Amino acid sequence: MDNKDKIKKGRDRLRIKLRGNKYDVEAFDLMKIPVEYLYQDALREIGEQESYIEELEAEIKNLQKDICDLKNAQQLSIEEKRAIGKEVKREELYKKQLEMIRVYRMEIRGLKNTVRDLILKCVKLQNQVENLQEQPKEK
Repeated sequence: MDNKDKIKKGRDRLRIKLRGNKYDVEAFDLMKIPVEYLYQDALREIGEQESYIEELEAEIKNLQKDICDLKNAQQLSIEEKRAIGKEVKREELYKKQLEMIRVYRMEIRGLKNTVRDLILKCVKLQNQVENLQEQPKEK
């Protein structure tokens, strides 16, 4: 079925209700649509197109603003670029120092546990020495 057949079949089935009257395409070879309906439809389409144009214009303005911001960012003076670079380096150094502090705290925690264990061993050894000294010497 080609397009002409589809159009003919669609016209045969088409029924439109206008002003309370049913117009049958089969009864009328060509259907006439009142001008006011065409006018209203044209106004609606014009309104849709105008709103779409306004959306595009707003988008263009936003993009132009972004371009200006990028150009201004590229035109920073050498001192401003150096200041930004120093700030970035300062941030990186700060993060590295925080990481080192965390590592050192973990190491200190481990050393405290080791010291505690050594103190316990010393106390046990002292108790053993005292026990050995209190025992009479047997020969």
